[in-house]
Amino acid sequence: MARYVQHKSGQGEAMAVYNESEFAWCVRMPAPCIQGVSFSVPKSEYIEVPAPEVWEDVTEICGVVNGSDGCASDGCTSIVLPDGRTIGHTHTNYRLRKVQLETPHKCGMEISSTKWAFIIERRTEGGQP
Repeated sequence: MARYVQHKSGQGEAMAVYNESEFAWCVRMPAPCIQGVSFSVPKSEYIEVPAPEVWEDVTEICGVVNGSDGCASDGCTSIVLPDGRTIGHTHTNYRLRKVQLETPHKCGMEISSTKWAFIIERRTEGGQP
């Protein structure tokens, strides 16, 4: 089972431990741009923490449905999960919209990637919320 350490302040990401000595943890960087780079951090400054939660972006395979399916009223919008269940109901004067974004590459290069996001919009009357 993998072990992880993080700075005792709670700042920064948890890093996988691959070895240890009396005074140091030998860790690998978590960032994808420098993955595989390893170094030592002092045990006096880093503590063992539970493995980080892993989340998968499934926005691309989710949808948005308008109408009364699963809603208390007809004027709502929901996110449709890959298994067909709906979540995130909004009601009158609010709506969910699925949009596609281009994000810069994590390493700061000019390469970008396409991601999906849900945004919540509120209807305004005469330009006033």
